[in-house]
Amino acid sequence: MNDDKSDDSRDELLFAVKAAEHSLPDGTKSNIGEILAFIKGMAPFLDKETIIQIKCRSCDNYASCFFPVEGDFEVVEPHDYCHAKKQPLHRLSLFTIAKCMDYSGDAQEKLTDLASIMVEEDLRPCLADKKLYDRNFFASYDVDYLIMQEPGSVCIDFGHKGDDDKFVKSGIKLCLLRRLDPGFGDQTSSIKAVQKYGRTIMVVMAGRQIRRQMGVDGILERIAEKRNMDIVYL
Repeated sequence: MNDDKSDDSRDELLFAVKAAEHSLPDGTKSNIGEILAFIKGMAPFLDKETIIQIKCRSCDNYASCFFPVEGDFEVVEPHDYCHAKKQPLHRLSLFTIAKCMDYSGDAQEKLTDLASIMVEEDLRPCLADKKLYDRNFFASYDVDYLIMQEPGSVCIDFGHKGDDDKFVKSGIKLCLLRRLDPGFGDQTSSIKAVQKYGRTIMVVMAGRQIRRQMGVDGILERIAEKRNMDIVYL
């Protein structure tokens, strides 16, 4: 981040705290003053990007892309965006972001729980007899899974544990979405075409050859029907 902009955002926070200190009425409880003193002490170390990293990126309202026109998924700019305020974050002040009370992690937690249930109840039993061939190691491995959280989605990577116990991805990735953000670029329209309002969508990111080799299409279709999800292949 540009140093001048960082200094501006820190000054903005300091100014707000000092204004609050001067406006405190007589008889205000001492702990209010302590809280303001704490914020004043932290202000020199905080800028907008820090607040976004700490707060916004784990919020259900956060999107990593900016919608230039509401509902227009064709033109996307790489700016952070807040669905609750319907504004790109670069247009909001640090103080506006810091005091925002719209935070919620419920949808992300539900997606993570759904991904875990899918792995344990659906994928592991259905693919228990399947093997993944890794050309780098000239060997076949039992299928393992890695669940990763991303803003607005949770992804399941298929793979296996390598000799150094690190997870090795295989090229099959499932992303579970509850709200469509245009982070998939040109492929966003394909997702939008199948998604029904309020339903989770399973985005399957894998080539036809490896899907056919593993025989996963039928399995994923049954999972989508069982879990009341829409499904799209990219």
